[in-house]
Parts: sequence; structure tokens; C-alpha cells
Amino acid sequence: MSYIPDTYNEENMADPFAPLTAFMQELRRRRVFRVAAFYGGIAFVIVQIIDGTFEVMGVPAWVSRLLIVLLAAGFPVAMGLAWVFDVTPEGIVRTERPMTDPGSKGSAQPGSGKPLTSNRALIAIAILAVAFGIWGRWGGGGAVGVIRSIAVLPLSNLMNDPSQDYFVDGMHEALIAELSKISALRVIGRTSTMSYKANPKPIPEIAAELNVDAVIEGSVLRDGDRVRITVQLVATRPERHLWSDSYDRDLRDILILHSDVAVAIARQIELTIAPEHASRPTASPATVNSEAYNYVLLGNSYADRDFSRENFEIALDMFTRAAALDSTYALAYAGQAEIHENMYWFHYDHSPERILLAREALSKAERLAPDDPNVLFVKGMYLYHCYLDYEGALHEFDKIRAVWPNHPELDFGYAAVLRRQGKMEESVEHWRRAAILDPLNASMVAELGETYALQRAYPEAMASLNKALSLAPDRNFSYWQAIQVLYRWDGSTARAREMLAAAQAQTSLKGDPRLMHSGVLLKMFDGHFDQALDLLRSIPDEVISTQYFIVPKSLLAGQIYRLMGDTALATAKFESARSWLAENLAASYDDARFHSALGLAWAGLGERDKALAAGRRGVAELPVSKEAWRGHYRLIDLAVIQTMTGDYQDALENVDRLLALPGDLSLNEILLDPRWAALTHQPGFSRIEEKYGGGR
Repeated sequence: MSYIPDTYNEENMADPFAPLTAFMQELRRRRVFRVAAFYGGIAFVIVQIIDGTFEVMGVPAWVSRLLIVLLAAGFPVAMGLAWVFDVTPEGIVRTERPMTDPGSKGSAQPGSGKPLTSNRALIAIAILAVAFGIWGRWGGGGAVGVIRSIAVLPLSNLMNDPSQDYFVDGMHEALIAELSKISALRVIGRTSTMSYKANPKPIPEIAAELNVDAVIEGSVLRDGDRVRITVQLVATRPERHLWSDSYDRDLRDILILHSDVAVAIARQIELTIAPEHASRPTASPATVNSEAYNYVLLGNSYADRDFSRENFEIALDMFTRAAALDSTYALAYAGQAEIHENMYWFHYDHSPERILLAREALSKAERLAPDDPNVLFVKGMYLYHCYLDYEGALHEFDKIRAVWPNHPELDFGYAAVLRRQGKMEESVEHWRRAAILDPLNASMVAELGETYALQRAYPEAMASLNKALSLAPDRNFSYWQAIQVLYRWDGSTARAREMLAAAQAQTSLKGDPRLMHSGVLLKMFDGHFDQALDLLRSIPDEVISTQYFIVPKSLLAGQIYRLMGDTALATAKFESARSWLAENLAASYDDARFHSALGLAWAGLGERDKALAAGRRGVAELPVSKEAWRGHYRLIDLAVIQTMTGDYQDALENVDRLLALPGDLSLNEILLDPRWAALTHQPGFSRIEEKYGGGR
């Protein structure tokens, strides 16, 4: 309803601003200004409440945005209603048209103001708004403290296309890697933060679980070859929004985008921490073919899923396609090199040709980006995995430490290499640091437990393995390791069988060959030989293979029949195992595992000299001085062979050495496993029991 009041006379017409003045008077008469002030104050209070409490309570961000939009949309509606209607003691009535004479009965009186827009109400609203403003800025638990730790939460995929999750996850990983270059900042690893993608939680709860001072939230939108990332920095002690911004780049400049965002965050953090950074992210001028970048992200996605040959081969194909599209993209070649050295390390292809493929790909990556920490890390792992060149690997990791000080993968590299050197205490320290940087990473926690087990610190080992299982209840490796720890610790199978039952209760682990192998051993330890054989037959794989041992099912069956006293069946099984091992030895490239296993088969066949020669060859190919962990297994196999051939004095000497070294053997396991029974009954074994204690 709009009109010019009929309060004008000829004198008014002489003033060109008279219509505006009259209109303003009418707005005041209808108390539109008061309603505007009242509405604004209430809206301000509501916005402060949203900003200060919604995130703490876990209210979704879209609810906050919707309420703010509704508040903005409601303002013109409130103004219109104030113009048309009036609040009186008699209720809400339509506003009367103004009288010609301001002093007449129908004109508005000062004392008849709207009760909700009176001066007192406006003063109260103003005080309340100011109070909320002060609380929102400086209240809510005190001032923001020093930020020395941060977590980058999973970025939101604004494309509403699950097939683009790999792209968003790649942005998330890159941002973590860039921030890890800030020496004064503890940055939580990707595996831990990604756990909140499927299980989102309120920021205070995340902060408590990860023990961080701040979090980064954000989203990614990709439209063709244009990428936008929006990020915000939120303090957690107390919770306070500190900063937010958006960044746009062409996809070919994605590497620059990663650095731009990290640099911006670093600058914001420097507002609250002392500037003692030894290094910080720096922008790189590199550009990349957008399709090649996509293939590298896909390759990383498959490489990180597990250590299966199938996923390694898919990842290698992705990296190869990336290199074909962009021959200047160093990470495409680094990815190829990493897959090749993993194929060699996990014995999927333990050939010199595979090492050569890794070397060629790594050389291309080094020519393009010799100082890139990702390339240096791959080189370190290549030297470790392909040549057991521990000092060379550690030298590469030391180079990375100067520019990439807070990335958990670097401590993973140090810890893994030191463990193979037999430096278990130093390895444990790096695993602990890795677990601090990536506390919800089940793999890191399990590796710590595994290293404790090699030291025979079984209570500490089980504490870590139980934590790993709580983080990833379907991880087969953690169960497998826990089963071994329990029977080596207890000298009985009771708790180990309970752990195996817990593993078998996981749907995804039913029929797992490694766990079924553990079940066979437990049946054998308990003397249930027929049940052990039945379970062995049900294992789908004919050969049980890990990087530590290779066991044809026929070899284990021969050992069980030997314990049962069935010489004929034992001989048949040992001969089957010997035949398979001899046939495949030529293609094993002097794989120490094959020599040791062949020695066990010869021992079962009564061929003493051949058995001892093969067992010693296994030790010579991989001595503990060269590889503390896998070399330990070669010594175990030789001691078993010597027990089977009746060379008890040599076996006792080897067992004494084995128990003095870190490794996967305990006195209680020897007393439990019937394959050692002939040795434990020798007079000299009592000295072993006295020296290493425990017993049953």
C-alpha cells in the first residue's frame, strides 16, 4: 500500500524535498524504522547463535545457510507488514490514513507506540545483540590458543558425482602433503582424517580424538577444466571460525592450486603461532596435463587400497597412461617406479627385469624433479626394497626431512628400514611418531605392534594390535599377527583360538588363506592332526606365500603326517612338495624362501645332506646381517631342518642364537609346536630354558 499523504499545501509545493520529507514522516509515524531496528537486532542475535553453537552441536552447514537466507528474505516482508499494520492494545489493526491536521484525534500519539518496538524494547534488543557479539568474538571458552597441530578434514564433493570422489580425495591428500612441509606444525595424516568421511563427527569430538588445535574444512567443485576449492580454518580450543576463502584454477594449474591454498593457510596460522618455521609451502610453476593428473590420482587410489597384485597392476596401468599423456609429469614415472619395486618386494615378480623397470621409471622421474620429496621417497624405498641398501634409503629420507618434516609416510620409511637393520628400538620410536601423526591409521598402529612383537614385548604388542583391530576390525594382517603373538606369549592356543574366531566372524575374512593357515597350525599345536589336515585341504591356494616364507600345502601336510607316524603318506607329500619347489626354483632368482622350503622337503624325505645344503643356502642368500627379519625365518627353517635330520647340537646352537636376536620365535612357541619336540627332549635344551626363562 503506497501513496503520498494528503498533508500538502501550496507552501509545501515550494519545497522540492517536501514529498521525501513527508514520506519519511509517514515511515516514522508507521514505525517502520523501529521495526527495521528491531528486526535487525533480532537477526543479529540469531546469526551470533548460529555462528557460536550450531557447529558445536553438529548441526549441518546447510541448515545455517538456510536460516540466514530466510532472515534476509524476511526483512522486506517485515517492512511491508509494518507499513500496512499496527500493533495496538486492542490487537493488530490496519494502519489508519493520516489526518490532515496533525493535532486531530486520528493522528498518532507518542504514547501509543507499538509495544514490541518501543524504546525500551529496542534498548533491550541492542544490549542483547552487543552481548552476543562480544560472546561470539571473545567468549565461548576464552581466546584462541596457539595453533601447533592441525587436521585437514575430508573435502566435500560438490559435483554430486561419486565417480569424482577420487579427484576430491586427491586434493585432500595434496593439501595435507603441502601443509606437512611446515616444520612447526603437526599435521594429521590422511588415513586418520579420511575416517571421518564415512563417519562424520562434531569438530570438538574430532579435535579430542586427534588432539589438534585447529581443523581445515572445505569443498571442491570441478566444472570441466576449472577447479574451485573453498577452505575454512576453524580453531578447536575454543571452537572458533578464523578464516575462509575460495581459490579457482584451470585443471592444468592444479599443482599451483595445491600450493596456493597451503600457503594461504600457513599465513593465517602465523597469526597465532610463533614464526619459527624452518620451511613452509612454496608455489611451484609446474603445470600438468589434466587427463594425466586424473590418471595419477586413480593410480594412487588403487595403489593405496591393499598390497594385492591385481590392484598393483591396475595402478601401474593408470600411471603408464598418465606418462603417455604428459611426458613431463614426474609423479607419473615415480608412480610406475613405486609399483615395480613393490611387485618385486612382495614377490609377485622377484626378477632382475622388474628391478630394471623400476630403475628406468625412477630415472625419468629424477630427471624431471630431482628434489621433489615424492620422488626422493620412491627412490629411498626402491633402494630398500630392491637392493636392501638401507644406508642409501636413509640418506634419501634425510633429504626429505628438510622439506617434508611432518609427513607420517616419512617416519614409516625410517621405521621400516631400521627394523630390517635389526635396530628395533629406533624403529619403535619412528613407528610411535608415525602413529602420533596418523593416530587412526590401523596400519601404522599394527606395524608398531609388530615391531614390539619382534622384541618379544608381547603385552605392548597386543595393546597396539588390539587398538589396530578396533580401528579396522576387518584387517586380516592385524589378526594374523595377533594370533602369533598370543601363542608365542602364552605357550598355549586358548587366546589365539579366540582371536582366530573373532577374525572368522568378519564376513570379509572368511576363507582368507593366511588366517586358515594359522588355524591349521593351532590344530597341529593342540595335537588335532586330522582336523588340521581337513582344514589344510580346504585352503583354496595350493601354496601359502608371504615375503617371509613359502609353504606348499603338500609340505605342511607331510609334516603333519610325519607327526602322526604315517611314513608312507608323509613321504608322498614331501616328494610332491620337493617336486614343485625344484621346478619353480629356477624361476625364483635365488629366492631364499625356496631354498629353505626345499631343505624342509629333503629333510622329510630323509635326504640329510641335501636338506642341510638347501637350508644353509637359504641362510646364505639372506643372512640376518643383511635382513634382520626375513633372515630370522631362514635361520628358523635351518634349525627345524637340523632337528629333523638329528643334528641336535647344531639345532640347539641356532635356537640359542635365534632367541638372542629379535624375531618371530619364542621359547614358549618352541615348547608348544610338536615339530620341535625331538629337540626339546635333548639334554642340552634345559640350558636354553634356563637362559631364556618362561617355559610353560
